[in-house]
Amino acid sequence: MFAASNVSVREKVVLVAGASLLAVLCACATAPTPQPSPVPESAVISELQIENEGGATVVSLLGLAEPIYTAFQQDDPARIVVDLSEARPGEISEAIAVYDGTVEEISVTPFGAETGAESTRVELSLARAVSYDVVALEERLEIRIVPESEFEIASDDSWTGAAIGSG
Repeated sequence: MFAASNVSVREKVVLVAGASLLAVLCACATAPTPQPSPVPESAVISELQIENEGGATVVSLLGLAEPIYTAFQQDDPARIVVDLSEARPGEISEAIAVYDGTVEEISVTPFGAETGAESTRVELSLARAVSYDVVALEERLEIRIVPESEFEIASDDSWTGAAIGSG
């Protein structure tokens, strides 16, 4: 009923395993090898502009298209710090004196070279208490610094001439 076979069970297992291995090797040989993602080219701060607009100091960092940044404020010493990923300071190497009553100096320094990532830190030393806003615009990053009033006057009608110190 059954035909006699000259191939043993062990030989059949070896043949099946060999065929499977050959199929896997062929599939791997035809699969595309993933290419490493290109390293993004660092942006360069080409220019730093400082303007006064209606009591606000506006610092513009030019040459930055779609910058990746982190901004925070510190009190001791009073300053605003903006860290830019994938950015270099360009030709800016010395602190820039502003002394407009709000911002005293601006320094632009590279960091992170030991990790291979080029980053830049922009520090604005402050002369007084401020609020700030950082906005990424086309080809620049704008930092708007507004001094806080020494006294804030409440606008509610139930208060007349009330003042609260900003401390």
